[in-house]
Amino acid sequence: MKEVHEQKKINDLQSSLHFIHGKPITKNEKKSTHTIFLDDEEQALNFDAAKHFNTLPEFLDNHYNRPTIENLMSKNVVGDLSSMKKLEKKRNQSYQELRQRIIRKKKIEKVRQRMELKKALFTKGRRKKIKSGDRFHLPVFKWEIVRQK
Repeated sequence: MKEVHEQKKINDLQSSLHFIHGKPITKNEKKSTHTIFLDDEEQALNFDAAKHFNTLPEFLDNHYNRPTIENLMSKNVVGDLSSMKKLEKKRNQSYQELRQRIIRKKKIEKVRQRMELKKALFTKGRRKKIKSGDRFHLPVFKWEIVRQK
């Protein structure tokens, strides 16, 4: 029950932090690709993505809502420094909470697995220990299959 609650909180945090630019949360996050077709190899060698998208090199990592140079020149982008610091602090706190919840969920999952193993050890039937457990892993048992009568 607690594990499901933690997983729901993790999903909520990940979805709220999804649109904030930062380090990827998962290791197997797929990198998006944008294919640009050029006429010959010379153009491919001399290709400048910032010039093609008409933006600054700092904004090339934005895969959506990429501002153009004209937009940057016409609009005032600079925000209040104190509010920017508060937003940065709040974002860092959210990522820290996400890390803690992921760690907590892993601990709860290990405890659940231990409890399931203890419950299974109380059942009838012959069992054979295949691997002994240590601090990080649970012992592995194999039960002899008994034909039902």
